[in-house]
Amino acid sequence: MQNRVLAPLLSVVLLSGCAFGNLRQSRSEPLGTWREVRAVQLTASGEASPATLDHLKDASRKAFPPAAHLAEAVTGDTAFRLDLHVEQARAPQGSLEGFKQNAGARLGNALGFGGKSAEHAGRLEVAGLLYAPDRAEPVGSARWVGIGDPEVLAADAGRELSLAMAKDAGRQRSNWIPRRAADERLFFTPTPLTVPKGRLAFTDDEILLFRIATGLSDHVQLDSFFGGLPVPAIGGAVMPLPGGIVAAGGGGAALLGVYDIGVKWRFLDETPKRPAVALSYDMINLFILGAGGGGGVGLGGSGAGGGGFVGVGGAYVQLNLLMATIGKHFGNTHLVAGGGILDNHHFMPQTAAFGAACGGVANTGNSTQAAIQPCTGSKPISRLPTTAAGFLSVEQVLGPHSSLGLEAFPRYPFKDSLLTTGARWLIGGDKPAGPLAWDRLRFRLDFALAWFYMPANPQANRPNAGVGYAPWLGLGVYVM
Repeated sequence: MQNRVLAPLLSVVLLSGCAFGNLRQSRSEPLGTWREVRAVQLTASGEASPATLDHLKDASRKAFPPAAHLAEAVTGDTAFRLDLHVEQARAPQGSLEGFKQNAGARLGNALGFGGKSAEHAGRLEVAGLLYAPDRAEPVGSARWVGIGDPEVLAADAGRELSLAMAKDAGRQRSNWIPRRAADERLFFTPTPLTVPKGRLAFTDDEILLFRIATGLSDHVQLDSFFGGLPVPAIGGAVMPLPGGIVAAGGGGAALLGVYDIGVKWRFLDETPKRPAVALSYDMINLFILGAGGGGGVGLGGSGAGGGGFVGVGGAYVQLNLLMATIGKHFGNTHLVAGGGILDNHHFMPQTAAFGAACGGVANTGNSTQAAIQPCTGSKPISRLPTTAAGFLSVEQVLGPHSSLGLEAFPRYPFKDSLLTTGARWLIGGDKPAGPLAWDRLRFRLDFALAWFYMPANPQANRPNAGVGYAPWLGLGVYVM
């Protein structure tokens, strides 16, 4: 019952809670190209009273130049230009002395929208547009919506817009790379990019695996994975960690539980001549949520085709994952290489012993399952050996809403390598829709296929070796 109540409440918070306040959106492109520009011209435009425009400009003059560390210029020929453009300035209809209208205006300003109780209280909508000296299109934008008398609200609008845009512009002064929602990782692999400060990412992969990520600063990201992976449904190639393919199963179905908490630090930013570099640490906990038949947890160190180790006599494993990633953009192409160490020196209680794994991905004729199981006569060990491996990935951006991706996990021998191919779609709006903050949300849809070698297995009705694949579906909501 509680879950049925909490789910709708969470949806409301995501869709409307992040719309609180008059400032509806603020964003800026990378401004590294104009890093030598040190001045800004301030203007106010639109169909509004002279007093409203004067209040906007005066507030902007006091806020934007000092916050952005820029001098005020007379013209924008060799300087940035910030224009506060009034898109709507509707004067109040009648007196605002009534309690209902005052309450409606206050509530509308607090939530960022106006209902029927505030429809006669007036309205002010202002778009902040930042222009570079040699660009006709804006390089930064923001929007402010308020309920009340435009002349009274103009000073607050000018100040809040200017401070927010100055903050975004300051972050982007030394950046060269355009950011997109979800660009901190591809399907399975991370990139050197991090979730920007104050922004949130909520994702759901394979229906049962959830992730929350946030930017603690512009260079440090904290994230956590939790949930489960229905291994038989995705072919035993479910999580290509360095050093092994996580798999589970056997004679029956298995659900591999995952809890991960990690931090990523981008200590070197990308420039036109150098790549970005990041380091990360993840504490990964794996456990069985449910199994039937001969199910068990396996780490296929030699790939999904066989080898590695399998948990025996227990069902909980703690792993430490240390990774380094390096990435460079070439136009709309992002190339990333990474490598890491997977270590089993646990500091949390661990209940599993391990034995050498035999078998691999099996096909029952009706479904593909992981069939990693202990080898006959193998001697259990208390800790997995430390392993290391790497990956390569490339994302090709096709447009503002779509891209293609490829990830390669080379192994030795080559037949134990893994390859993923897929597509990504980003959906979002440019303006709010009432209380729904579509302009602050981006929705991600990933669909990928993981490709791997499947050895011959006559017992599984597979007389010849071949190539197997497993689908991967990812969904996400990004609060911008």
